Amino acid sequence: MKKLFIGIALAVSMSACSKTEQADKSSATSESSGSSAQIEKSTTGLRLSREPALNAAPLGIEIGFANLAGVKQKLGGMTNLSESGTSNVTGGKIISSDGQGLGIDGLSKFIVIFDKNETLVAVIMSLPKNVNDTYSKLKEKYKPISSNIDEFMGNGTATLEKGDSLIVIEAAHLSFAMDVVYATKEFMAAAKHNSNEASAKKEQEQKDRF
Repeated sequence: MKKLFIGIALAVSMSACSKTEQADKSSATSESSGSSAQIEKSTTGLRLSREPALNAAPLGIEIGFANLAGVKQKLGGMTNLSESGTSNVTGGKIISSDGQGLGIDGLSKFIVIFDKNETLVAVIMSLPKNVNDTYSKLKEKYKPISSNIDEFMGNGTATLEKGDSLIVIEAAHLSFAMDVVYATKEFMAAAKHNSNEASAKKEQEQKDRF
């Protein structure tokens, strides 16, 4: 699970470094790829959530269904959203906020990631560490898949699911913060793959230096 989350963080941190170049590539690829149904889905109206939502829907924006226009309209009036680059996992836009105005106590960072068709694929929230309480609340809404939480120390990881989405809680041992990630299963797998590739590349580079 650790590698899984590192892959998501990698997707966010690396993408912002080449915002203009990757955004241009994303735009060109989006116009030339995908089925007509996918293209129609991405350009027709505002989407937030189905009723009932089939996937996790933090703040009312459904993972794998909501689109960029819908998210901007719903959340843009609540918090200051800014473009933060292009995801090297999906080729889609990343927008972020400091979390102010979203109504979640202690939220310090709020990141949303889209694919090339402007469909929401991931939400990342940074919060004060409160793993046990957060996991208890999420279990009421989503199906637990795995848990490696130290209830006494209040750290560890846990994974839940709903439909085609996964919800991951991660809190490092010496950190005062934790992250809650909502993402499509496809994005999680791609982020993990990227993380593994980056780790292998770094390991090889270290070997080459000796």
